[in-house]
Order: sequence, then structure tokens, then C-alpha cells
Amino acid sequence: MALISCPECSRQVSTQANSCPHCGYPLQTQRNAPEPKALQSPHVLSRTIMALGAWLITPWIARFLFGLAVLVFAYLSLKSE
Repeated sequence: MALISCPECSRQVSTQANSCPHCGYPLQTQRNAPEPKALQSPHVLSRTIMALGAWLITPWIARFLFGLAVLVFAYLSLKSE
């Protein structure tokens, strides 16, 4: 049996204790809490949607700017004649 420091009151508590006997801070649920899986994280879906949106929108912006530049160049070249 090892002793750990309670996160709430900083007193020594057994590793087998469910809660701190001094302040009642729950220890067992804190240690046995499952870690969220990478694909279950709420940020994965939002980041995927943002990346997909950027991948779909960026070519359209580049094409639009290129087309606009061509139109401006054509206008300036025809205007100078």
C-alpha cells in the first residue's frame, strides 16, 4: 500500500482509498476515469470540418483571384489601345 498526496488538502492518503478521509475528496473515480479516445474528442470533428472546408474553398478563391486578375489585365490592355 502506497501513500499519495490528496489534490484537495495535500495530506497523505492511501492509494486504495475511495476518498480522502480528511476532506472527503473523491480519489478512486479520479484515477479510474477513462481517458477520451482520440476519435471521440469533440475537437476532432470540428477540425475535420474546418480542414475539409478550407480544402474545398481555397481552390475557388484562387480561381476567382486568377480570373479577376485576367479581367483586370484584359481591361487595362484594351483600354490602352
